[in-house]
Amino acid sequence: MRVALLAFLISFLILPRQRSPTVNWLLPRPNACAAKAGRLFVTAGASKGVRSVRFYDGKRLISKQRRGSEGLFSAPWRTAKARHGRHVLRAVVTDRKGATASATRTVRVCR
Repeated sequence: MRVALLAFLISFLILPRQRSPTVNWLLPRPNACAAKAGRLFVTAGASKGVRSVRFYDGKRLISKQRRGSEGLFSAPWRTAKARHGRHVLRAVVTDRKGATASATRTVRVCR
């Protein structure tokens, strides 16, 4: 009984739990004015390993990145044909088991 309780406590309280993926925006800054061409940067991680990070402008896929460096993922964003005004960018990370997480960033196209 004590061994089972000890094993439970170790597995539940001490050992790291499986965490869902995380993603956080770095650039562009919130409400920034986007140039004709730039790069999008996020940090992403997952305990199961990152399979991909997808970047969206609204519902439109901008880029899908399968490789990052030390958790840093980036994608080019060309705004030459984008409408002026407010855009909601979304980054979606998918881990190797298929779990996802997303983060949004509002920017402006005002070239």
